[in-house]
Amino acid sequence: MRHLLSVLLAGLAAGCGASWPAFDRDSLPEGEWGGADRVVLLDDVTVRFTAVADEPVAEVTERRRIWYRTPRGIEDVQVGVGYQAGLRDLVDFRGRVIAPDGEESTFDRGDALDLPAFGGITLFSDSRYLAHRPQLSPGAVVETVSTVRYRDMRLWSPRQVFAGWHPLVEGRLTVHLPPGWDVRHLAREAGRDIEWAPALEAAPTGARTLVWRREGTPALVRERHAPAPFQMAPMVAVQLTRWIIGGQTTDGPAEPAAISARLHAMQAPRLVPDDAIRARVDAILADVEADPAARAARLYAHVRDRVRYVSVQLGMGGWIPHASQEVLDVGFGDCKDQASLLGTMLAVAGIPSRQVTVWAHGGWPWPYGLPTIAGNANHQVVFVDLPDRSVLADPTHTGTAFGEVPFALQGADVLPLSADGDPVERVPVDPPEANRLEVTLRLAVGADGWAKGAIDVSAVGAKAHPLRHHLLNERGKERRKKFDDRLGVHDIIVNAIERTAGVVPTTAGVPLEARVAVRRDERFGPAGQVWSLTPDTFFSPGVRRIEAGPRTRPILLGVPRVRHHRVALALPPERRPGELPAPVEIEAPFATYRLVWRQAEGGVELDRQLTWTQPWIGADQVEAYRAFADAILRADARAVVLRPVTPGVPESPAEPPPAAPRSPTPKAPVGRPTARLEGDR
Repeated sequence: MRHLLSVLLAGLAAGCGASWPAFDRDSLPEGEWGGADRVVLLDDVTVRFTAVADEPVAEVTERRRIWYRTPRGIEDVQVGVGYQAGLRDLVDFRGRVIAPDGEESTFDRGDALDLPAFGGITLFSDSRYLAHRPQLSPGAVVETVSTVRYRDMRLWSPRQVFAGWHPLVEGRLTVHLPPGWDVRHLAREAGRDIEWAPALEAAPTGARTLVWRREGTPALVRERHAPAPFQMAPMVAVQLTRWIIGGQTTDGPAEPAAISARLHAMQAPRLVPDDAIRARVDAILADVEADPAARAARLYAHVRDRVRYVSVQLGMGGWIPHASQEVLDVGFGDCKDQASLLGTMLAVAGIPSRQVTVWAHGGWPWPYGLPTIAGNANHQVVFVDLPDRSVLADPTHTGTAFGEVPFALQGADVLPLSADGDPVERVPVDPPEANRLEVTLRLAVGADGWAKGAIDVSAVGAKAHPLRHHLLNERGKERRKKFDDRLGVHDIIVNAIERTAGVVPTTAGVPLEARVAVRRDERFGPAGQVWSLTPDTFFSPGVRRIEAGPRTRPILLGVPRVRHHRVALALPPERRPGELPAPVEIEAPFATYRLVWRQAEGGVELDRQLTWTQPWIGADQVEAYRAFADAILRADARAVVLRPVTPGVPESPAEPPPAAPRSPTPKAPVGRPTARLEGDR
């Protein structure tokens, strides 16, 4: 009866709010936002904590008012709200369109499409998204209101992000607390915790209202190779820490260790072996020595290579895996399923392990936040606890050997799960030498300027992972093309991948090796004419394009790595190289570069190495980065001239060599690089 009454009251509250307040178009900030196509006039999140059926819930109402100013601003407009029945129940969704002439039209849940929230690798999920595409003309204002009831307050930490791709006139987070209830909050900006106390309004009854507000926030700047907007924008999250229902006081999780213990309790019943799993483990380890590391590596490889990644998430399936027996039977599962199956197999083999939750990142790790289950992890892996060390193992990563850590997990905060509760740990970042790519290009050039030969490849760590993935999962022309793209070479056609070793990863540090037959798809030049060679003739520069002007967000450099390219060019008797450029070495706080040309019998050789020592640098280092990139491009632009000669006839005097480069380590910024910059493939 109490639950029914709560639902009726919620429905009445939603109905009472169905009337819209008057809107004054004269209040629009016409001249304040320059050429912005859209302006967010209001982004308001109201969190009302209350009790439903003797359980604490959070009713989160989001009210957004957006002004679509220009023809481009009204392109692809979609409004909506996500929900998941039983965990995030949809209470209300409605909106209105205010046309430029002041005429209003409304829409509600019945006008929207109810769509799956996930696609791709997710085979099925009960997470839904209610979406509506209103018909707009330039100058229209769209206002939406949605309410979602979040259940199980150990899961969630409602939040508000106070910036986005469009200017924000007013952003607000309001939290309503009944008497005796309490929350903690976390404020972040640019990925770092900040101090931001709320305004407090207290009622005589003991109820409290907390308000965070920010006004006049400019749009985030779109920048290449930068952290995601949600990682950089100012944000406030709240967690319910205490609630009183029926006179009984309950405290929420206070530390990540409590989440560790709770998740362990939720997942442990699924990590139970049966006879089929025991028999499979015995068969897998039949020829493996007693060494725990060797046995763990074999079990890891089995799950990695035999269980396909497919996600099925229903209800709590976002956090609880399927039973290990089921995953083994069907041969597929998501990260939780693969990690739990590996943990179950390790237990059968007598090797202790812990399940681990982590936020897999794209170059900018997301620090662990408030101690809740949701919002701190998007991936699950395993700590294999060997006698001398713990090994982080990700069986979803097909190109990774046991003992190697994918870059998406390096530098990340991880939470191991245990019955007693474990604290958060941080994964180390590999040094550059652990992620090394060696590419040696051997070409024989004919008198007509066409060349063919072979590439020898050796790669370890994160530089080997994508190459292995393509070799294992691609076939034919697509396999050759993607393999070629990862080598950072120009104008080369892969005829065949002739020889490989280490494709199926076994032990950390064992390189992937390959011999690839290639030909150039452009000739060096016509017979009888002077040919000119630069490093850019063969390789992409390996430095990332950065926009001109000030920088607002960090620059993501990728995994610390060594990219070493060599060229051995066999020339026809009719060709002789001119004077070779002097060696160049360039150093920056975050990278080093070396370039050497050498005379060889019957040809020339080129040796080029670029080493990145950090995964990212701050926005304040953008000029140093541009100077480093400029210096590399100048060094790469110095040409070696190949002159035509007649065998047996004395050569004419050599032409002057190309102009010497400026200092390879400039002391002051030199502006934006003027040559082509490409991503480090």
